[in-house]
Amino acid sequence: MSEQSSTPTPEEARRALAVADRSAVVTDSDRSRLQWGTVIVAFAIALLIISLRLTTGDPAASDRVQVVGFWVSMAVYIGMIVVSMLAFRGASSAPRGFRNRYLAGFMVSMCVYLAYVALQVWMGEERGVPWAVTAVAAVAALIPGLVAARSYRTLGR
Repeated sequence: MSEQSSTPTPEEARRALAVADRSAVVTDSDRSRLQWGTVIVAFAIALLIISLRLTTGDPAASDRVQVVGFWVSMAVYIGMIVVSMLAFRGASSAPRGFRNRYLAGFMVSMCVYLAYVALQVWMGEERGVPWAVTAVAAVAALIPGLVAARSYRTLGR
């Protein structure tokens, strides 16, 4: 700042803005929390696919196992989502671009999940979705979340 006034000169203001723009607001702890939250969501969706095959998608399962198993699966899924939200809330800031990457990974995972549910409905109660297809769907739902979480390392640096 100039010695005679408290207002910075335009050049001083530009330099201060350039320094502020280069400084990282997001800490490694924030980034780690965001990554773990995203990974938990991805695993929750993958486990939900497997649990649907074990419960409502198992033609050999009794009606009671299908219904109770489905609700237990949903409770576990909701619990995992709550844990991930706590991880997200623990971060004091998020890097620019986090939201778009998270949403992209989440939406792709949910599209895989919905496609699996549609396949399970189409196959009907008499036939179950083959386990190989279930495994591929679970991995396909997991990968976008893992890729999104990994990509956070480059944000805000």
